[in-house]
Amino acid sequence: MIPQQVLTRWKDLIKSEKLFPDHSEYEFARGLEGEFYITVVWLLFKGNHPHKKSKVIHITIQPGAFRNYLDCTEDKRKSADEKLIGIVKEKYQRFDPNHDKPPWSTAPIEEWKIRHSDLFQEK
Repeated sequence: MIPQQVLTRWKDLIKSEKLFPDHSEYEFARGLEGEFYITVVWLLFKGNHPHKKSKVIHITIQPGAFRNYLDCTEDKRKSADEKLIGIVKEKYQRFDPNHDKPPWSTAPIEEWKIRHSDLFQEK
């Protein structure tokens, strides 16, 4: 599997699982150090500020996990996919998208880090 295939697979997986509101905006990127980024934000549609955006979720899949995913078997990839979705679902359940910043300012960022051990260690 080549890096672009992994990026496409994770994009499709995150979107198909409908983990975030339907009107979410996504950005997917690969960093210079080999990490993979998923950024998610959506409109809150709150009262006098219908254009106010949620806190920004910035998911970072660390380079070791990305490299291991490239080189492992399809069964291990499927297992890692399931773990990734499970982690994101769990974090989202505890996530509060609301914040006190004005709608015209940059929304706060919440960082979610995914380590190699999160996806590839047996539990």
